[in-house]
Amino acid sequence: MTSWRDSTPEHVQAQFDGLFGLGLDAALDMLAKRKEFYPFGIEARGGEAVMVGSEPGLGDDPESQAVLDLLYEGGRRRSADMDAVAYVCDVRLREPDSDAVRIDLEHRDGHALQIVTPYRIKRFGRGVESGQMSVSSGVRRIWG
Repeated sequence: MTSWRDSTPEHVQAQFDGLFGLGLDAALDMLAKRKEFYPFGIEARGGEAVMVGSEPGLGDDPESQAVLDLLYEGGRRRSADMDAVAYVCDVRLREPDSDAVRIDLEHRDGHALQIVTPYRIKRFGRGVESGQMSVSSGVRRIWG
């Protein structure tokens, strides 16, 4: 079985690895502290990673898809200044029946991945346990 790394340049792999690590760490930290989080983005700009949230105006309890749509729109507006981007959201899986962190990665060179990592919030506020991640082709939303 071939890996996405077999067909992906090393500089793209390095950016995806960095964005994925930052995104998963931030998501798991928010889950441990608040048991939930709103979608957010991380943009790679000139060697730096910048976390972005949605723009105001969605109300107190916005739908996750509405937040993602605003993040995608903002990413398209800033695409000339970015090399890569990660969008991180909380999803519910059917198989296995689990909550998961989904991270959609996209690079200006045309590569896109989706990484889904199941998680379980431990009882009595003892943190979050993550499961086996799965990687698949992603959707190009910014440089598509």
